[in-house]
Amino acid sequence: MNSTSVVFIDESGRPNIPKKPSRRKDELFVLASILFNDYKLVENMYESFLNVVIPHSAGNITIKDLANFYTLLTGDPIEIKAGHILNLVGIFSPLRAFRDEKLLARIKEELISKLVSIIMDYAAYVVTVVINKRRLRVIHDKLPPMARDPRLLAIDFLLSRIVNKVPGNLTIVHDEIEEGYEVIIKDYIAQAKRLGKSPINPKLKIKPNYRVISRIEFKNSIGEPGIWAADLVANTVLRKRAGTLTGNAYTVLVSSTKYLEVMYPVK
Repeated sequence: MNSTSVVFIDESGRPNIPKKPSRRKDELFVLASILFNDYKLVENMYESFLNVVIPHSAGNITIKDLANFYTLLTGDPIEIKAGHILNLVGIFSPLRAFRDEKLLARIKEELISKLVSIIMDYAAYVVTVVINKRRLRVIHDKLPPMARDPRLLAIDFLLSRIVNKVPGNLTIVHDEIEEGYEVIIKDYIAQAKRLGKSPINPKLKIKPNYRVISRIEFKNSIGEPGIWAADLVANTVLRKRAGTLTGNAYTVLVSSTKYLEVMYPVK
């Protein structure tokens, strides 16, 4: 029986191509994927996440008990995503008590760096795709129709690199996006499986085995640590490429042999 791997996908930045981006990060769209060869590793990663963001348990109370107690007490599910940390919402809201802005900024970045390090410990492979929308706009009319869409272009680059890393079948779990785009991406994957090659770049030198993809799901990130992981990585790469990252989370990524980053257009 073939084993089933799971890849979680999330994005950072907007996929639309602005005519006049006002900030560097508005020029960029990042798609991140985290591949696990067994879902049990996602559960283990979740527990490691909790050990970082919640004070350690004592006696017979486990770290998961504390997490459940937080949800029971506040009515809010725990979400460990970059936006929650940077904006101090949810379980991270007590950090607002810090009045030292420089110290608080350092705490946030150190926390994200620790979480990214945990991701790299449990993931089999991590791929990010960075689309420079300003450069893409310049060559837009020269591209095939499907390749003019930053989202589809990023999915194509990403899956062509991921599928050959899978020992058996692959389940794709993508964070929820607009329903219309969900349909478009499902159709793209169906075409890739039927053709046995990229529908966007049929002359791709590598030969991706799209037939390992067994299904794709679009899920809300609540209660899904794999999507949190993809969010943390996507946000880290976007802020690095936009010049706003101050911590060492990106260094943690690029120092691992399990990490690949694709940038397009290169020039």
